[in-house]
Amino acid sequence: MLLIMTAINCHNNFFLHVGFCTQDGSSLPVKQFQYTGWPEEGVPDSGSGFIDLIGQVQKWQRSSGDKPIVVHCSGGAGRTGAFISVSILLERLKTEGVVDVFHTVRGLRLQRPGMVNTVVSYESVCMLLAQDM
Repeated sequence: MLLIMTAINCHNNFFLHVGFCTQDGSSLPVKQFQYTGWPEEGVPDSGSGFIDLIGQVQKWQRSSGDKPIVVHCSGGAGRTGAFISVSILLERLKTEGVVDVFHTVRGLRLQRPGMVNTVVSYESVCMLLAQDM
């Protein structure tokens, strides 16, 4: 399998890498959204930049026919869980008018232990939602 990136677009707090993955003569388009505003330890630099990233990923997913996405940080749980939690909660807020951080995070932890793995990550989810409301 070979991954070839053909373009990089710089946005506020994230990069969009565009390319394709080839294997056995066939290829698939790839888009990688790389958020740079949240350090390994700590909180996001900009709540609006993080919310913008989520909006761009959701927009791409809808335009792709709701193809699956992969979300991953270096540890695969803290910032990944925060991204997924905020994404779910924003969608529920739009469609149902409901925000339930506790049960959303709990549901994710049942699927993958360690999601939103620190108090700081949990507080970041709440802070990001509050900034967008």
